[in-house]
Amino acid sequence: MKTNHNNQEFNQFQQLSNEELLTINGGSGFWEDVAYITGRTLRCIWEFSKTASEYQHSLPANLKK
Repeated sequence: MKTNHNNQEFNQFQQLSNEELLTINGGSGFWEDVAYITGRTLRCIWEFSKTASEYQHSLPANLKK
């Protein structure tokens, strides 16, 4: 089975514009950004709380609150 390809067929391909690429990928959504910011904020609070707790446990008894 042999296929013949015409060069003119390949010359019709074009690169997608940025708008078309965003449409294919779903674009950048407001709710995606809100969810990301919320997640990162909660992660920071969690890490800060964990570190503070570990620090409190490492103190001698007379310095603990």
